[in-house]
Amino acid sequence: MSYENFNDDEAGFMDWQNCHPDGVFVNSRPGRLSPSYIVAHKANCTSVARHIGRATVYSKHCFDSLSEAQEYLVHHYGKLPSIGCNICRVGMLKNIR
Repeated sequence: MSYENFNDDEAGFMDWQNCHPDGVFVNSRPGRLSPSYIVAHKANCTSVARHIGRATVYSKHCFDSLSEAQEYLVHHYGKLPSIGCNICRVGMLKNIR
């Protein structure tokens, strides 16, 4: 599994986006992954483009695929993203049982 975390690292996050066009990132609370706020996006989601220079104010937790993101979140936090992005249509994710 490939997992990277970006917080206050715009250049690092943009590099990750460019190198992982099929990847998925999870937005969460500033500075940490918080089970109370987990939003999934495709790597190329245009919602992030609106926040150039401040995209990593909310922490970005990046994975090579949606299935890796799901497995990581279930294993470490017992839950999946609570909200899926309406722009990139990663959508509401099905529960893993």
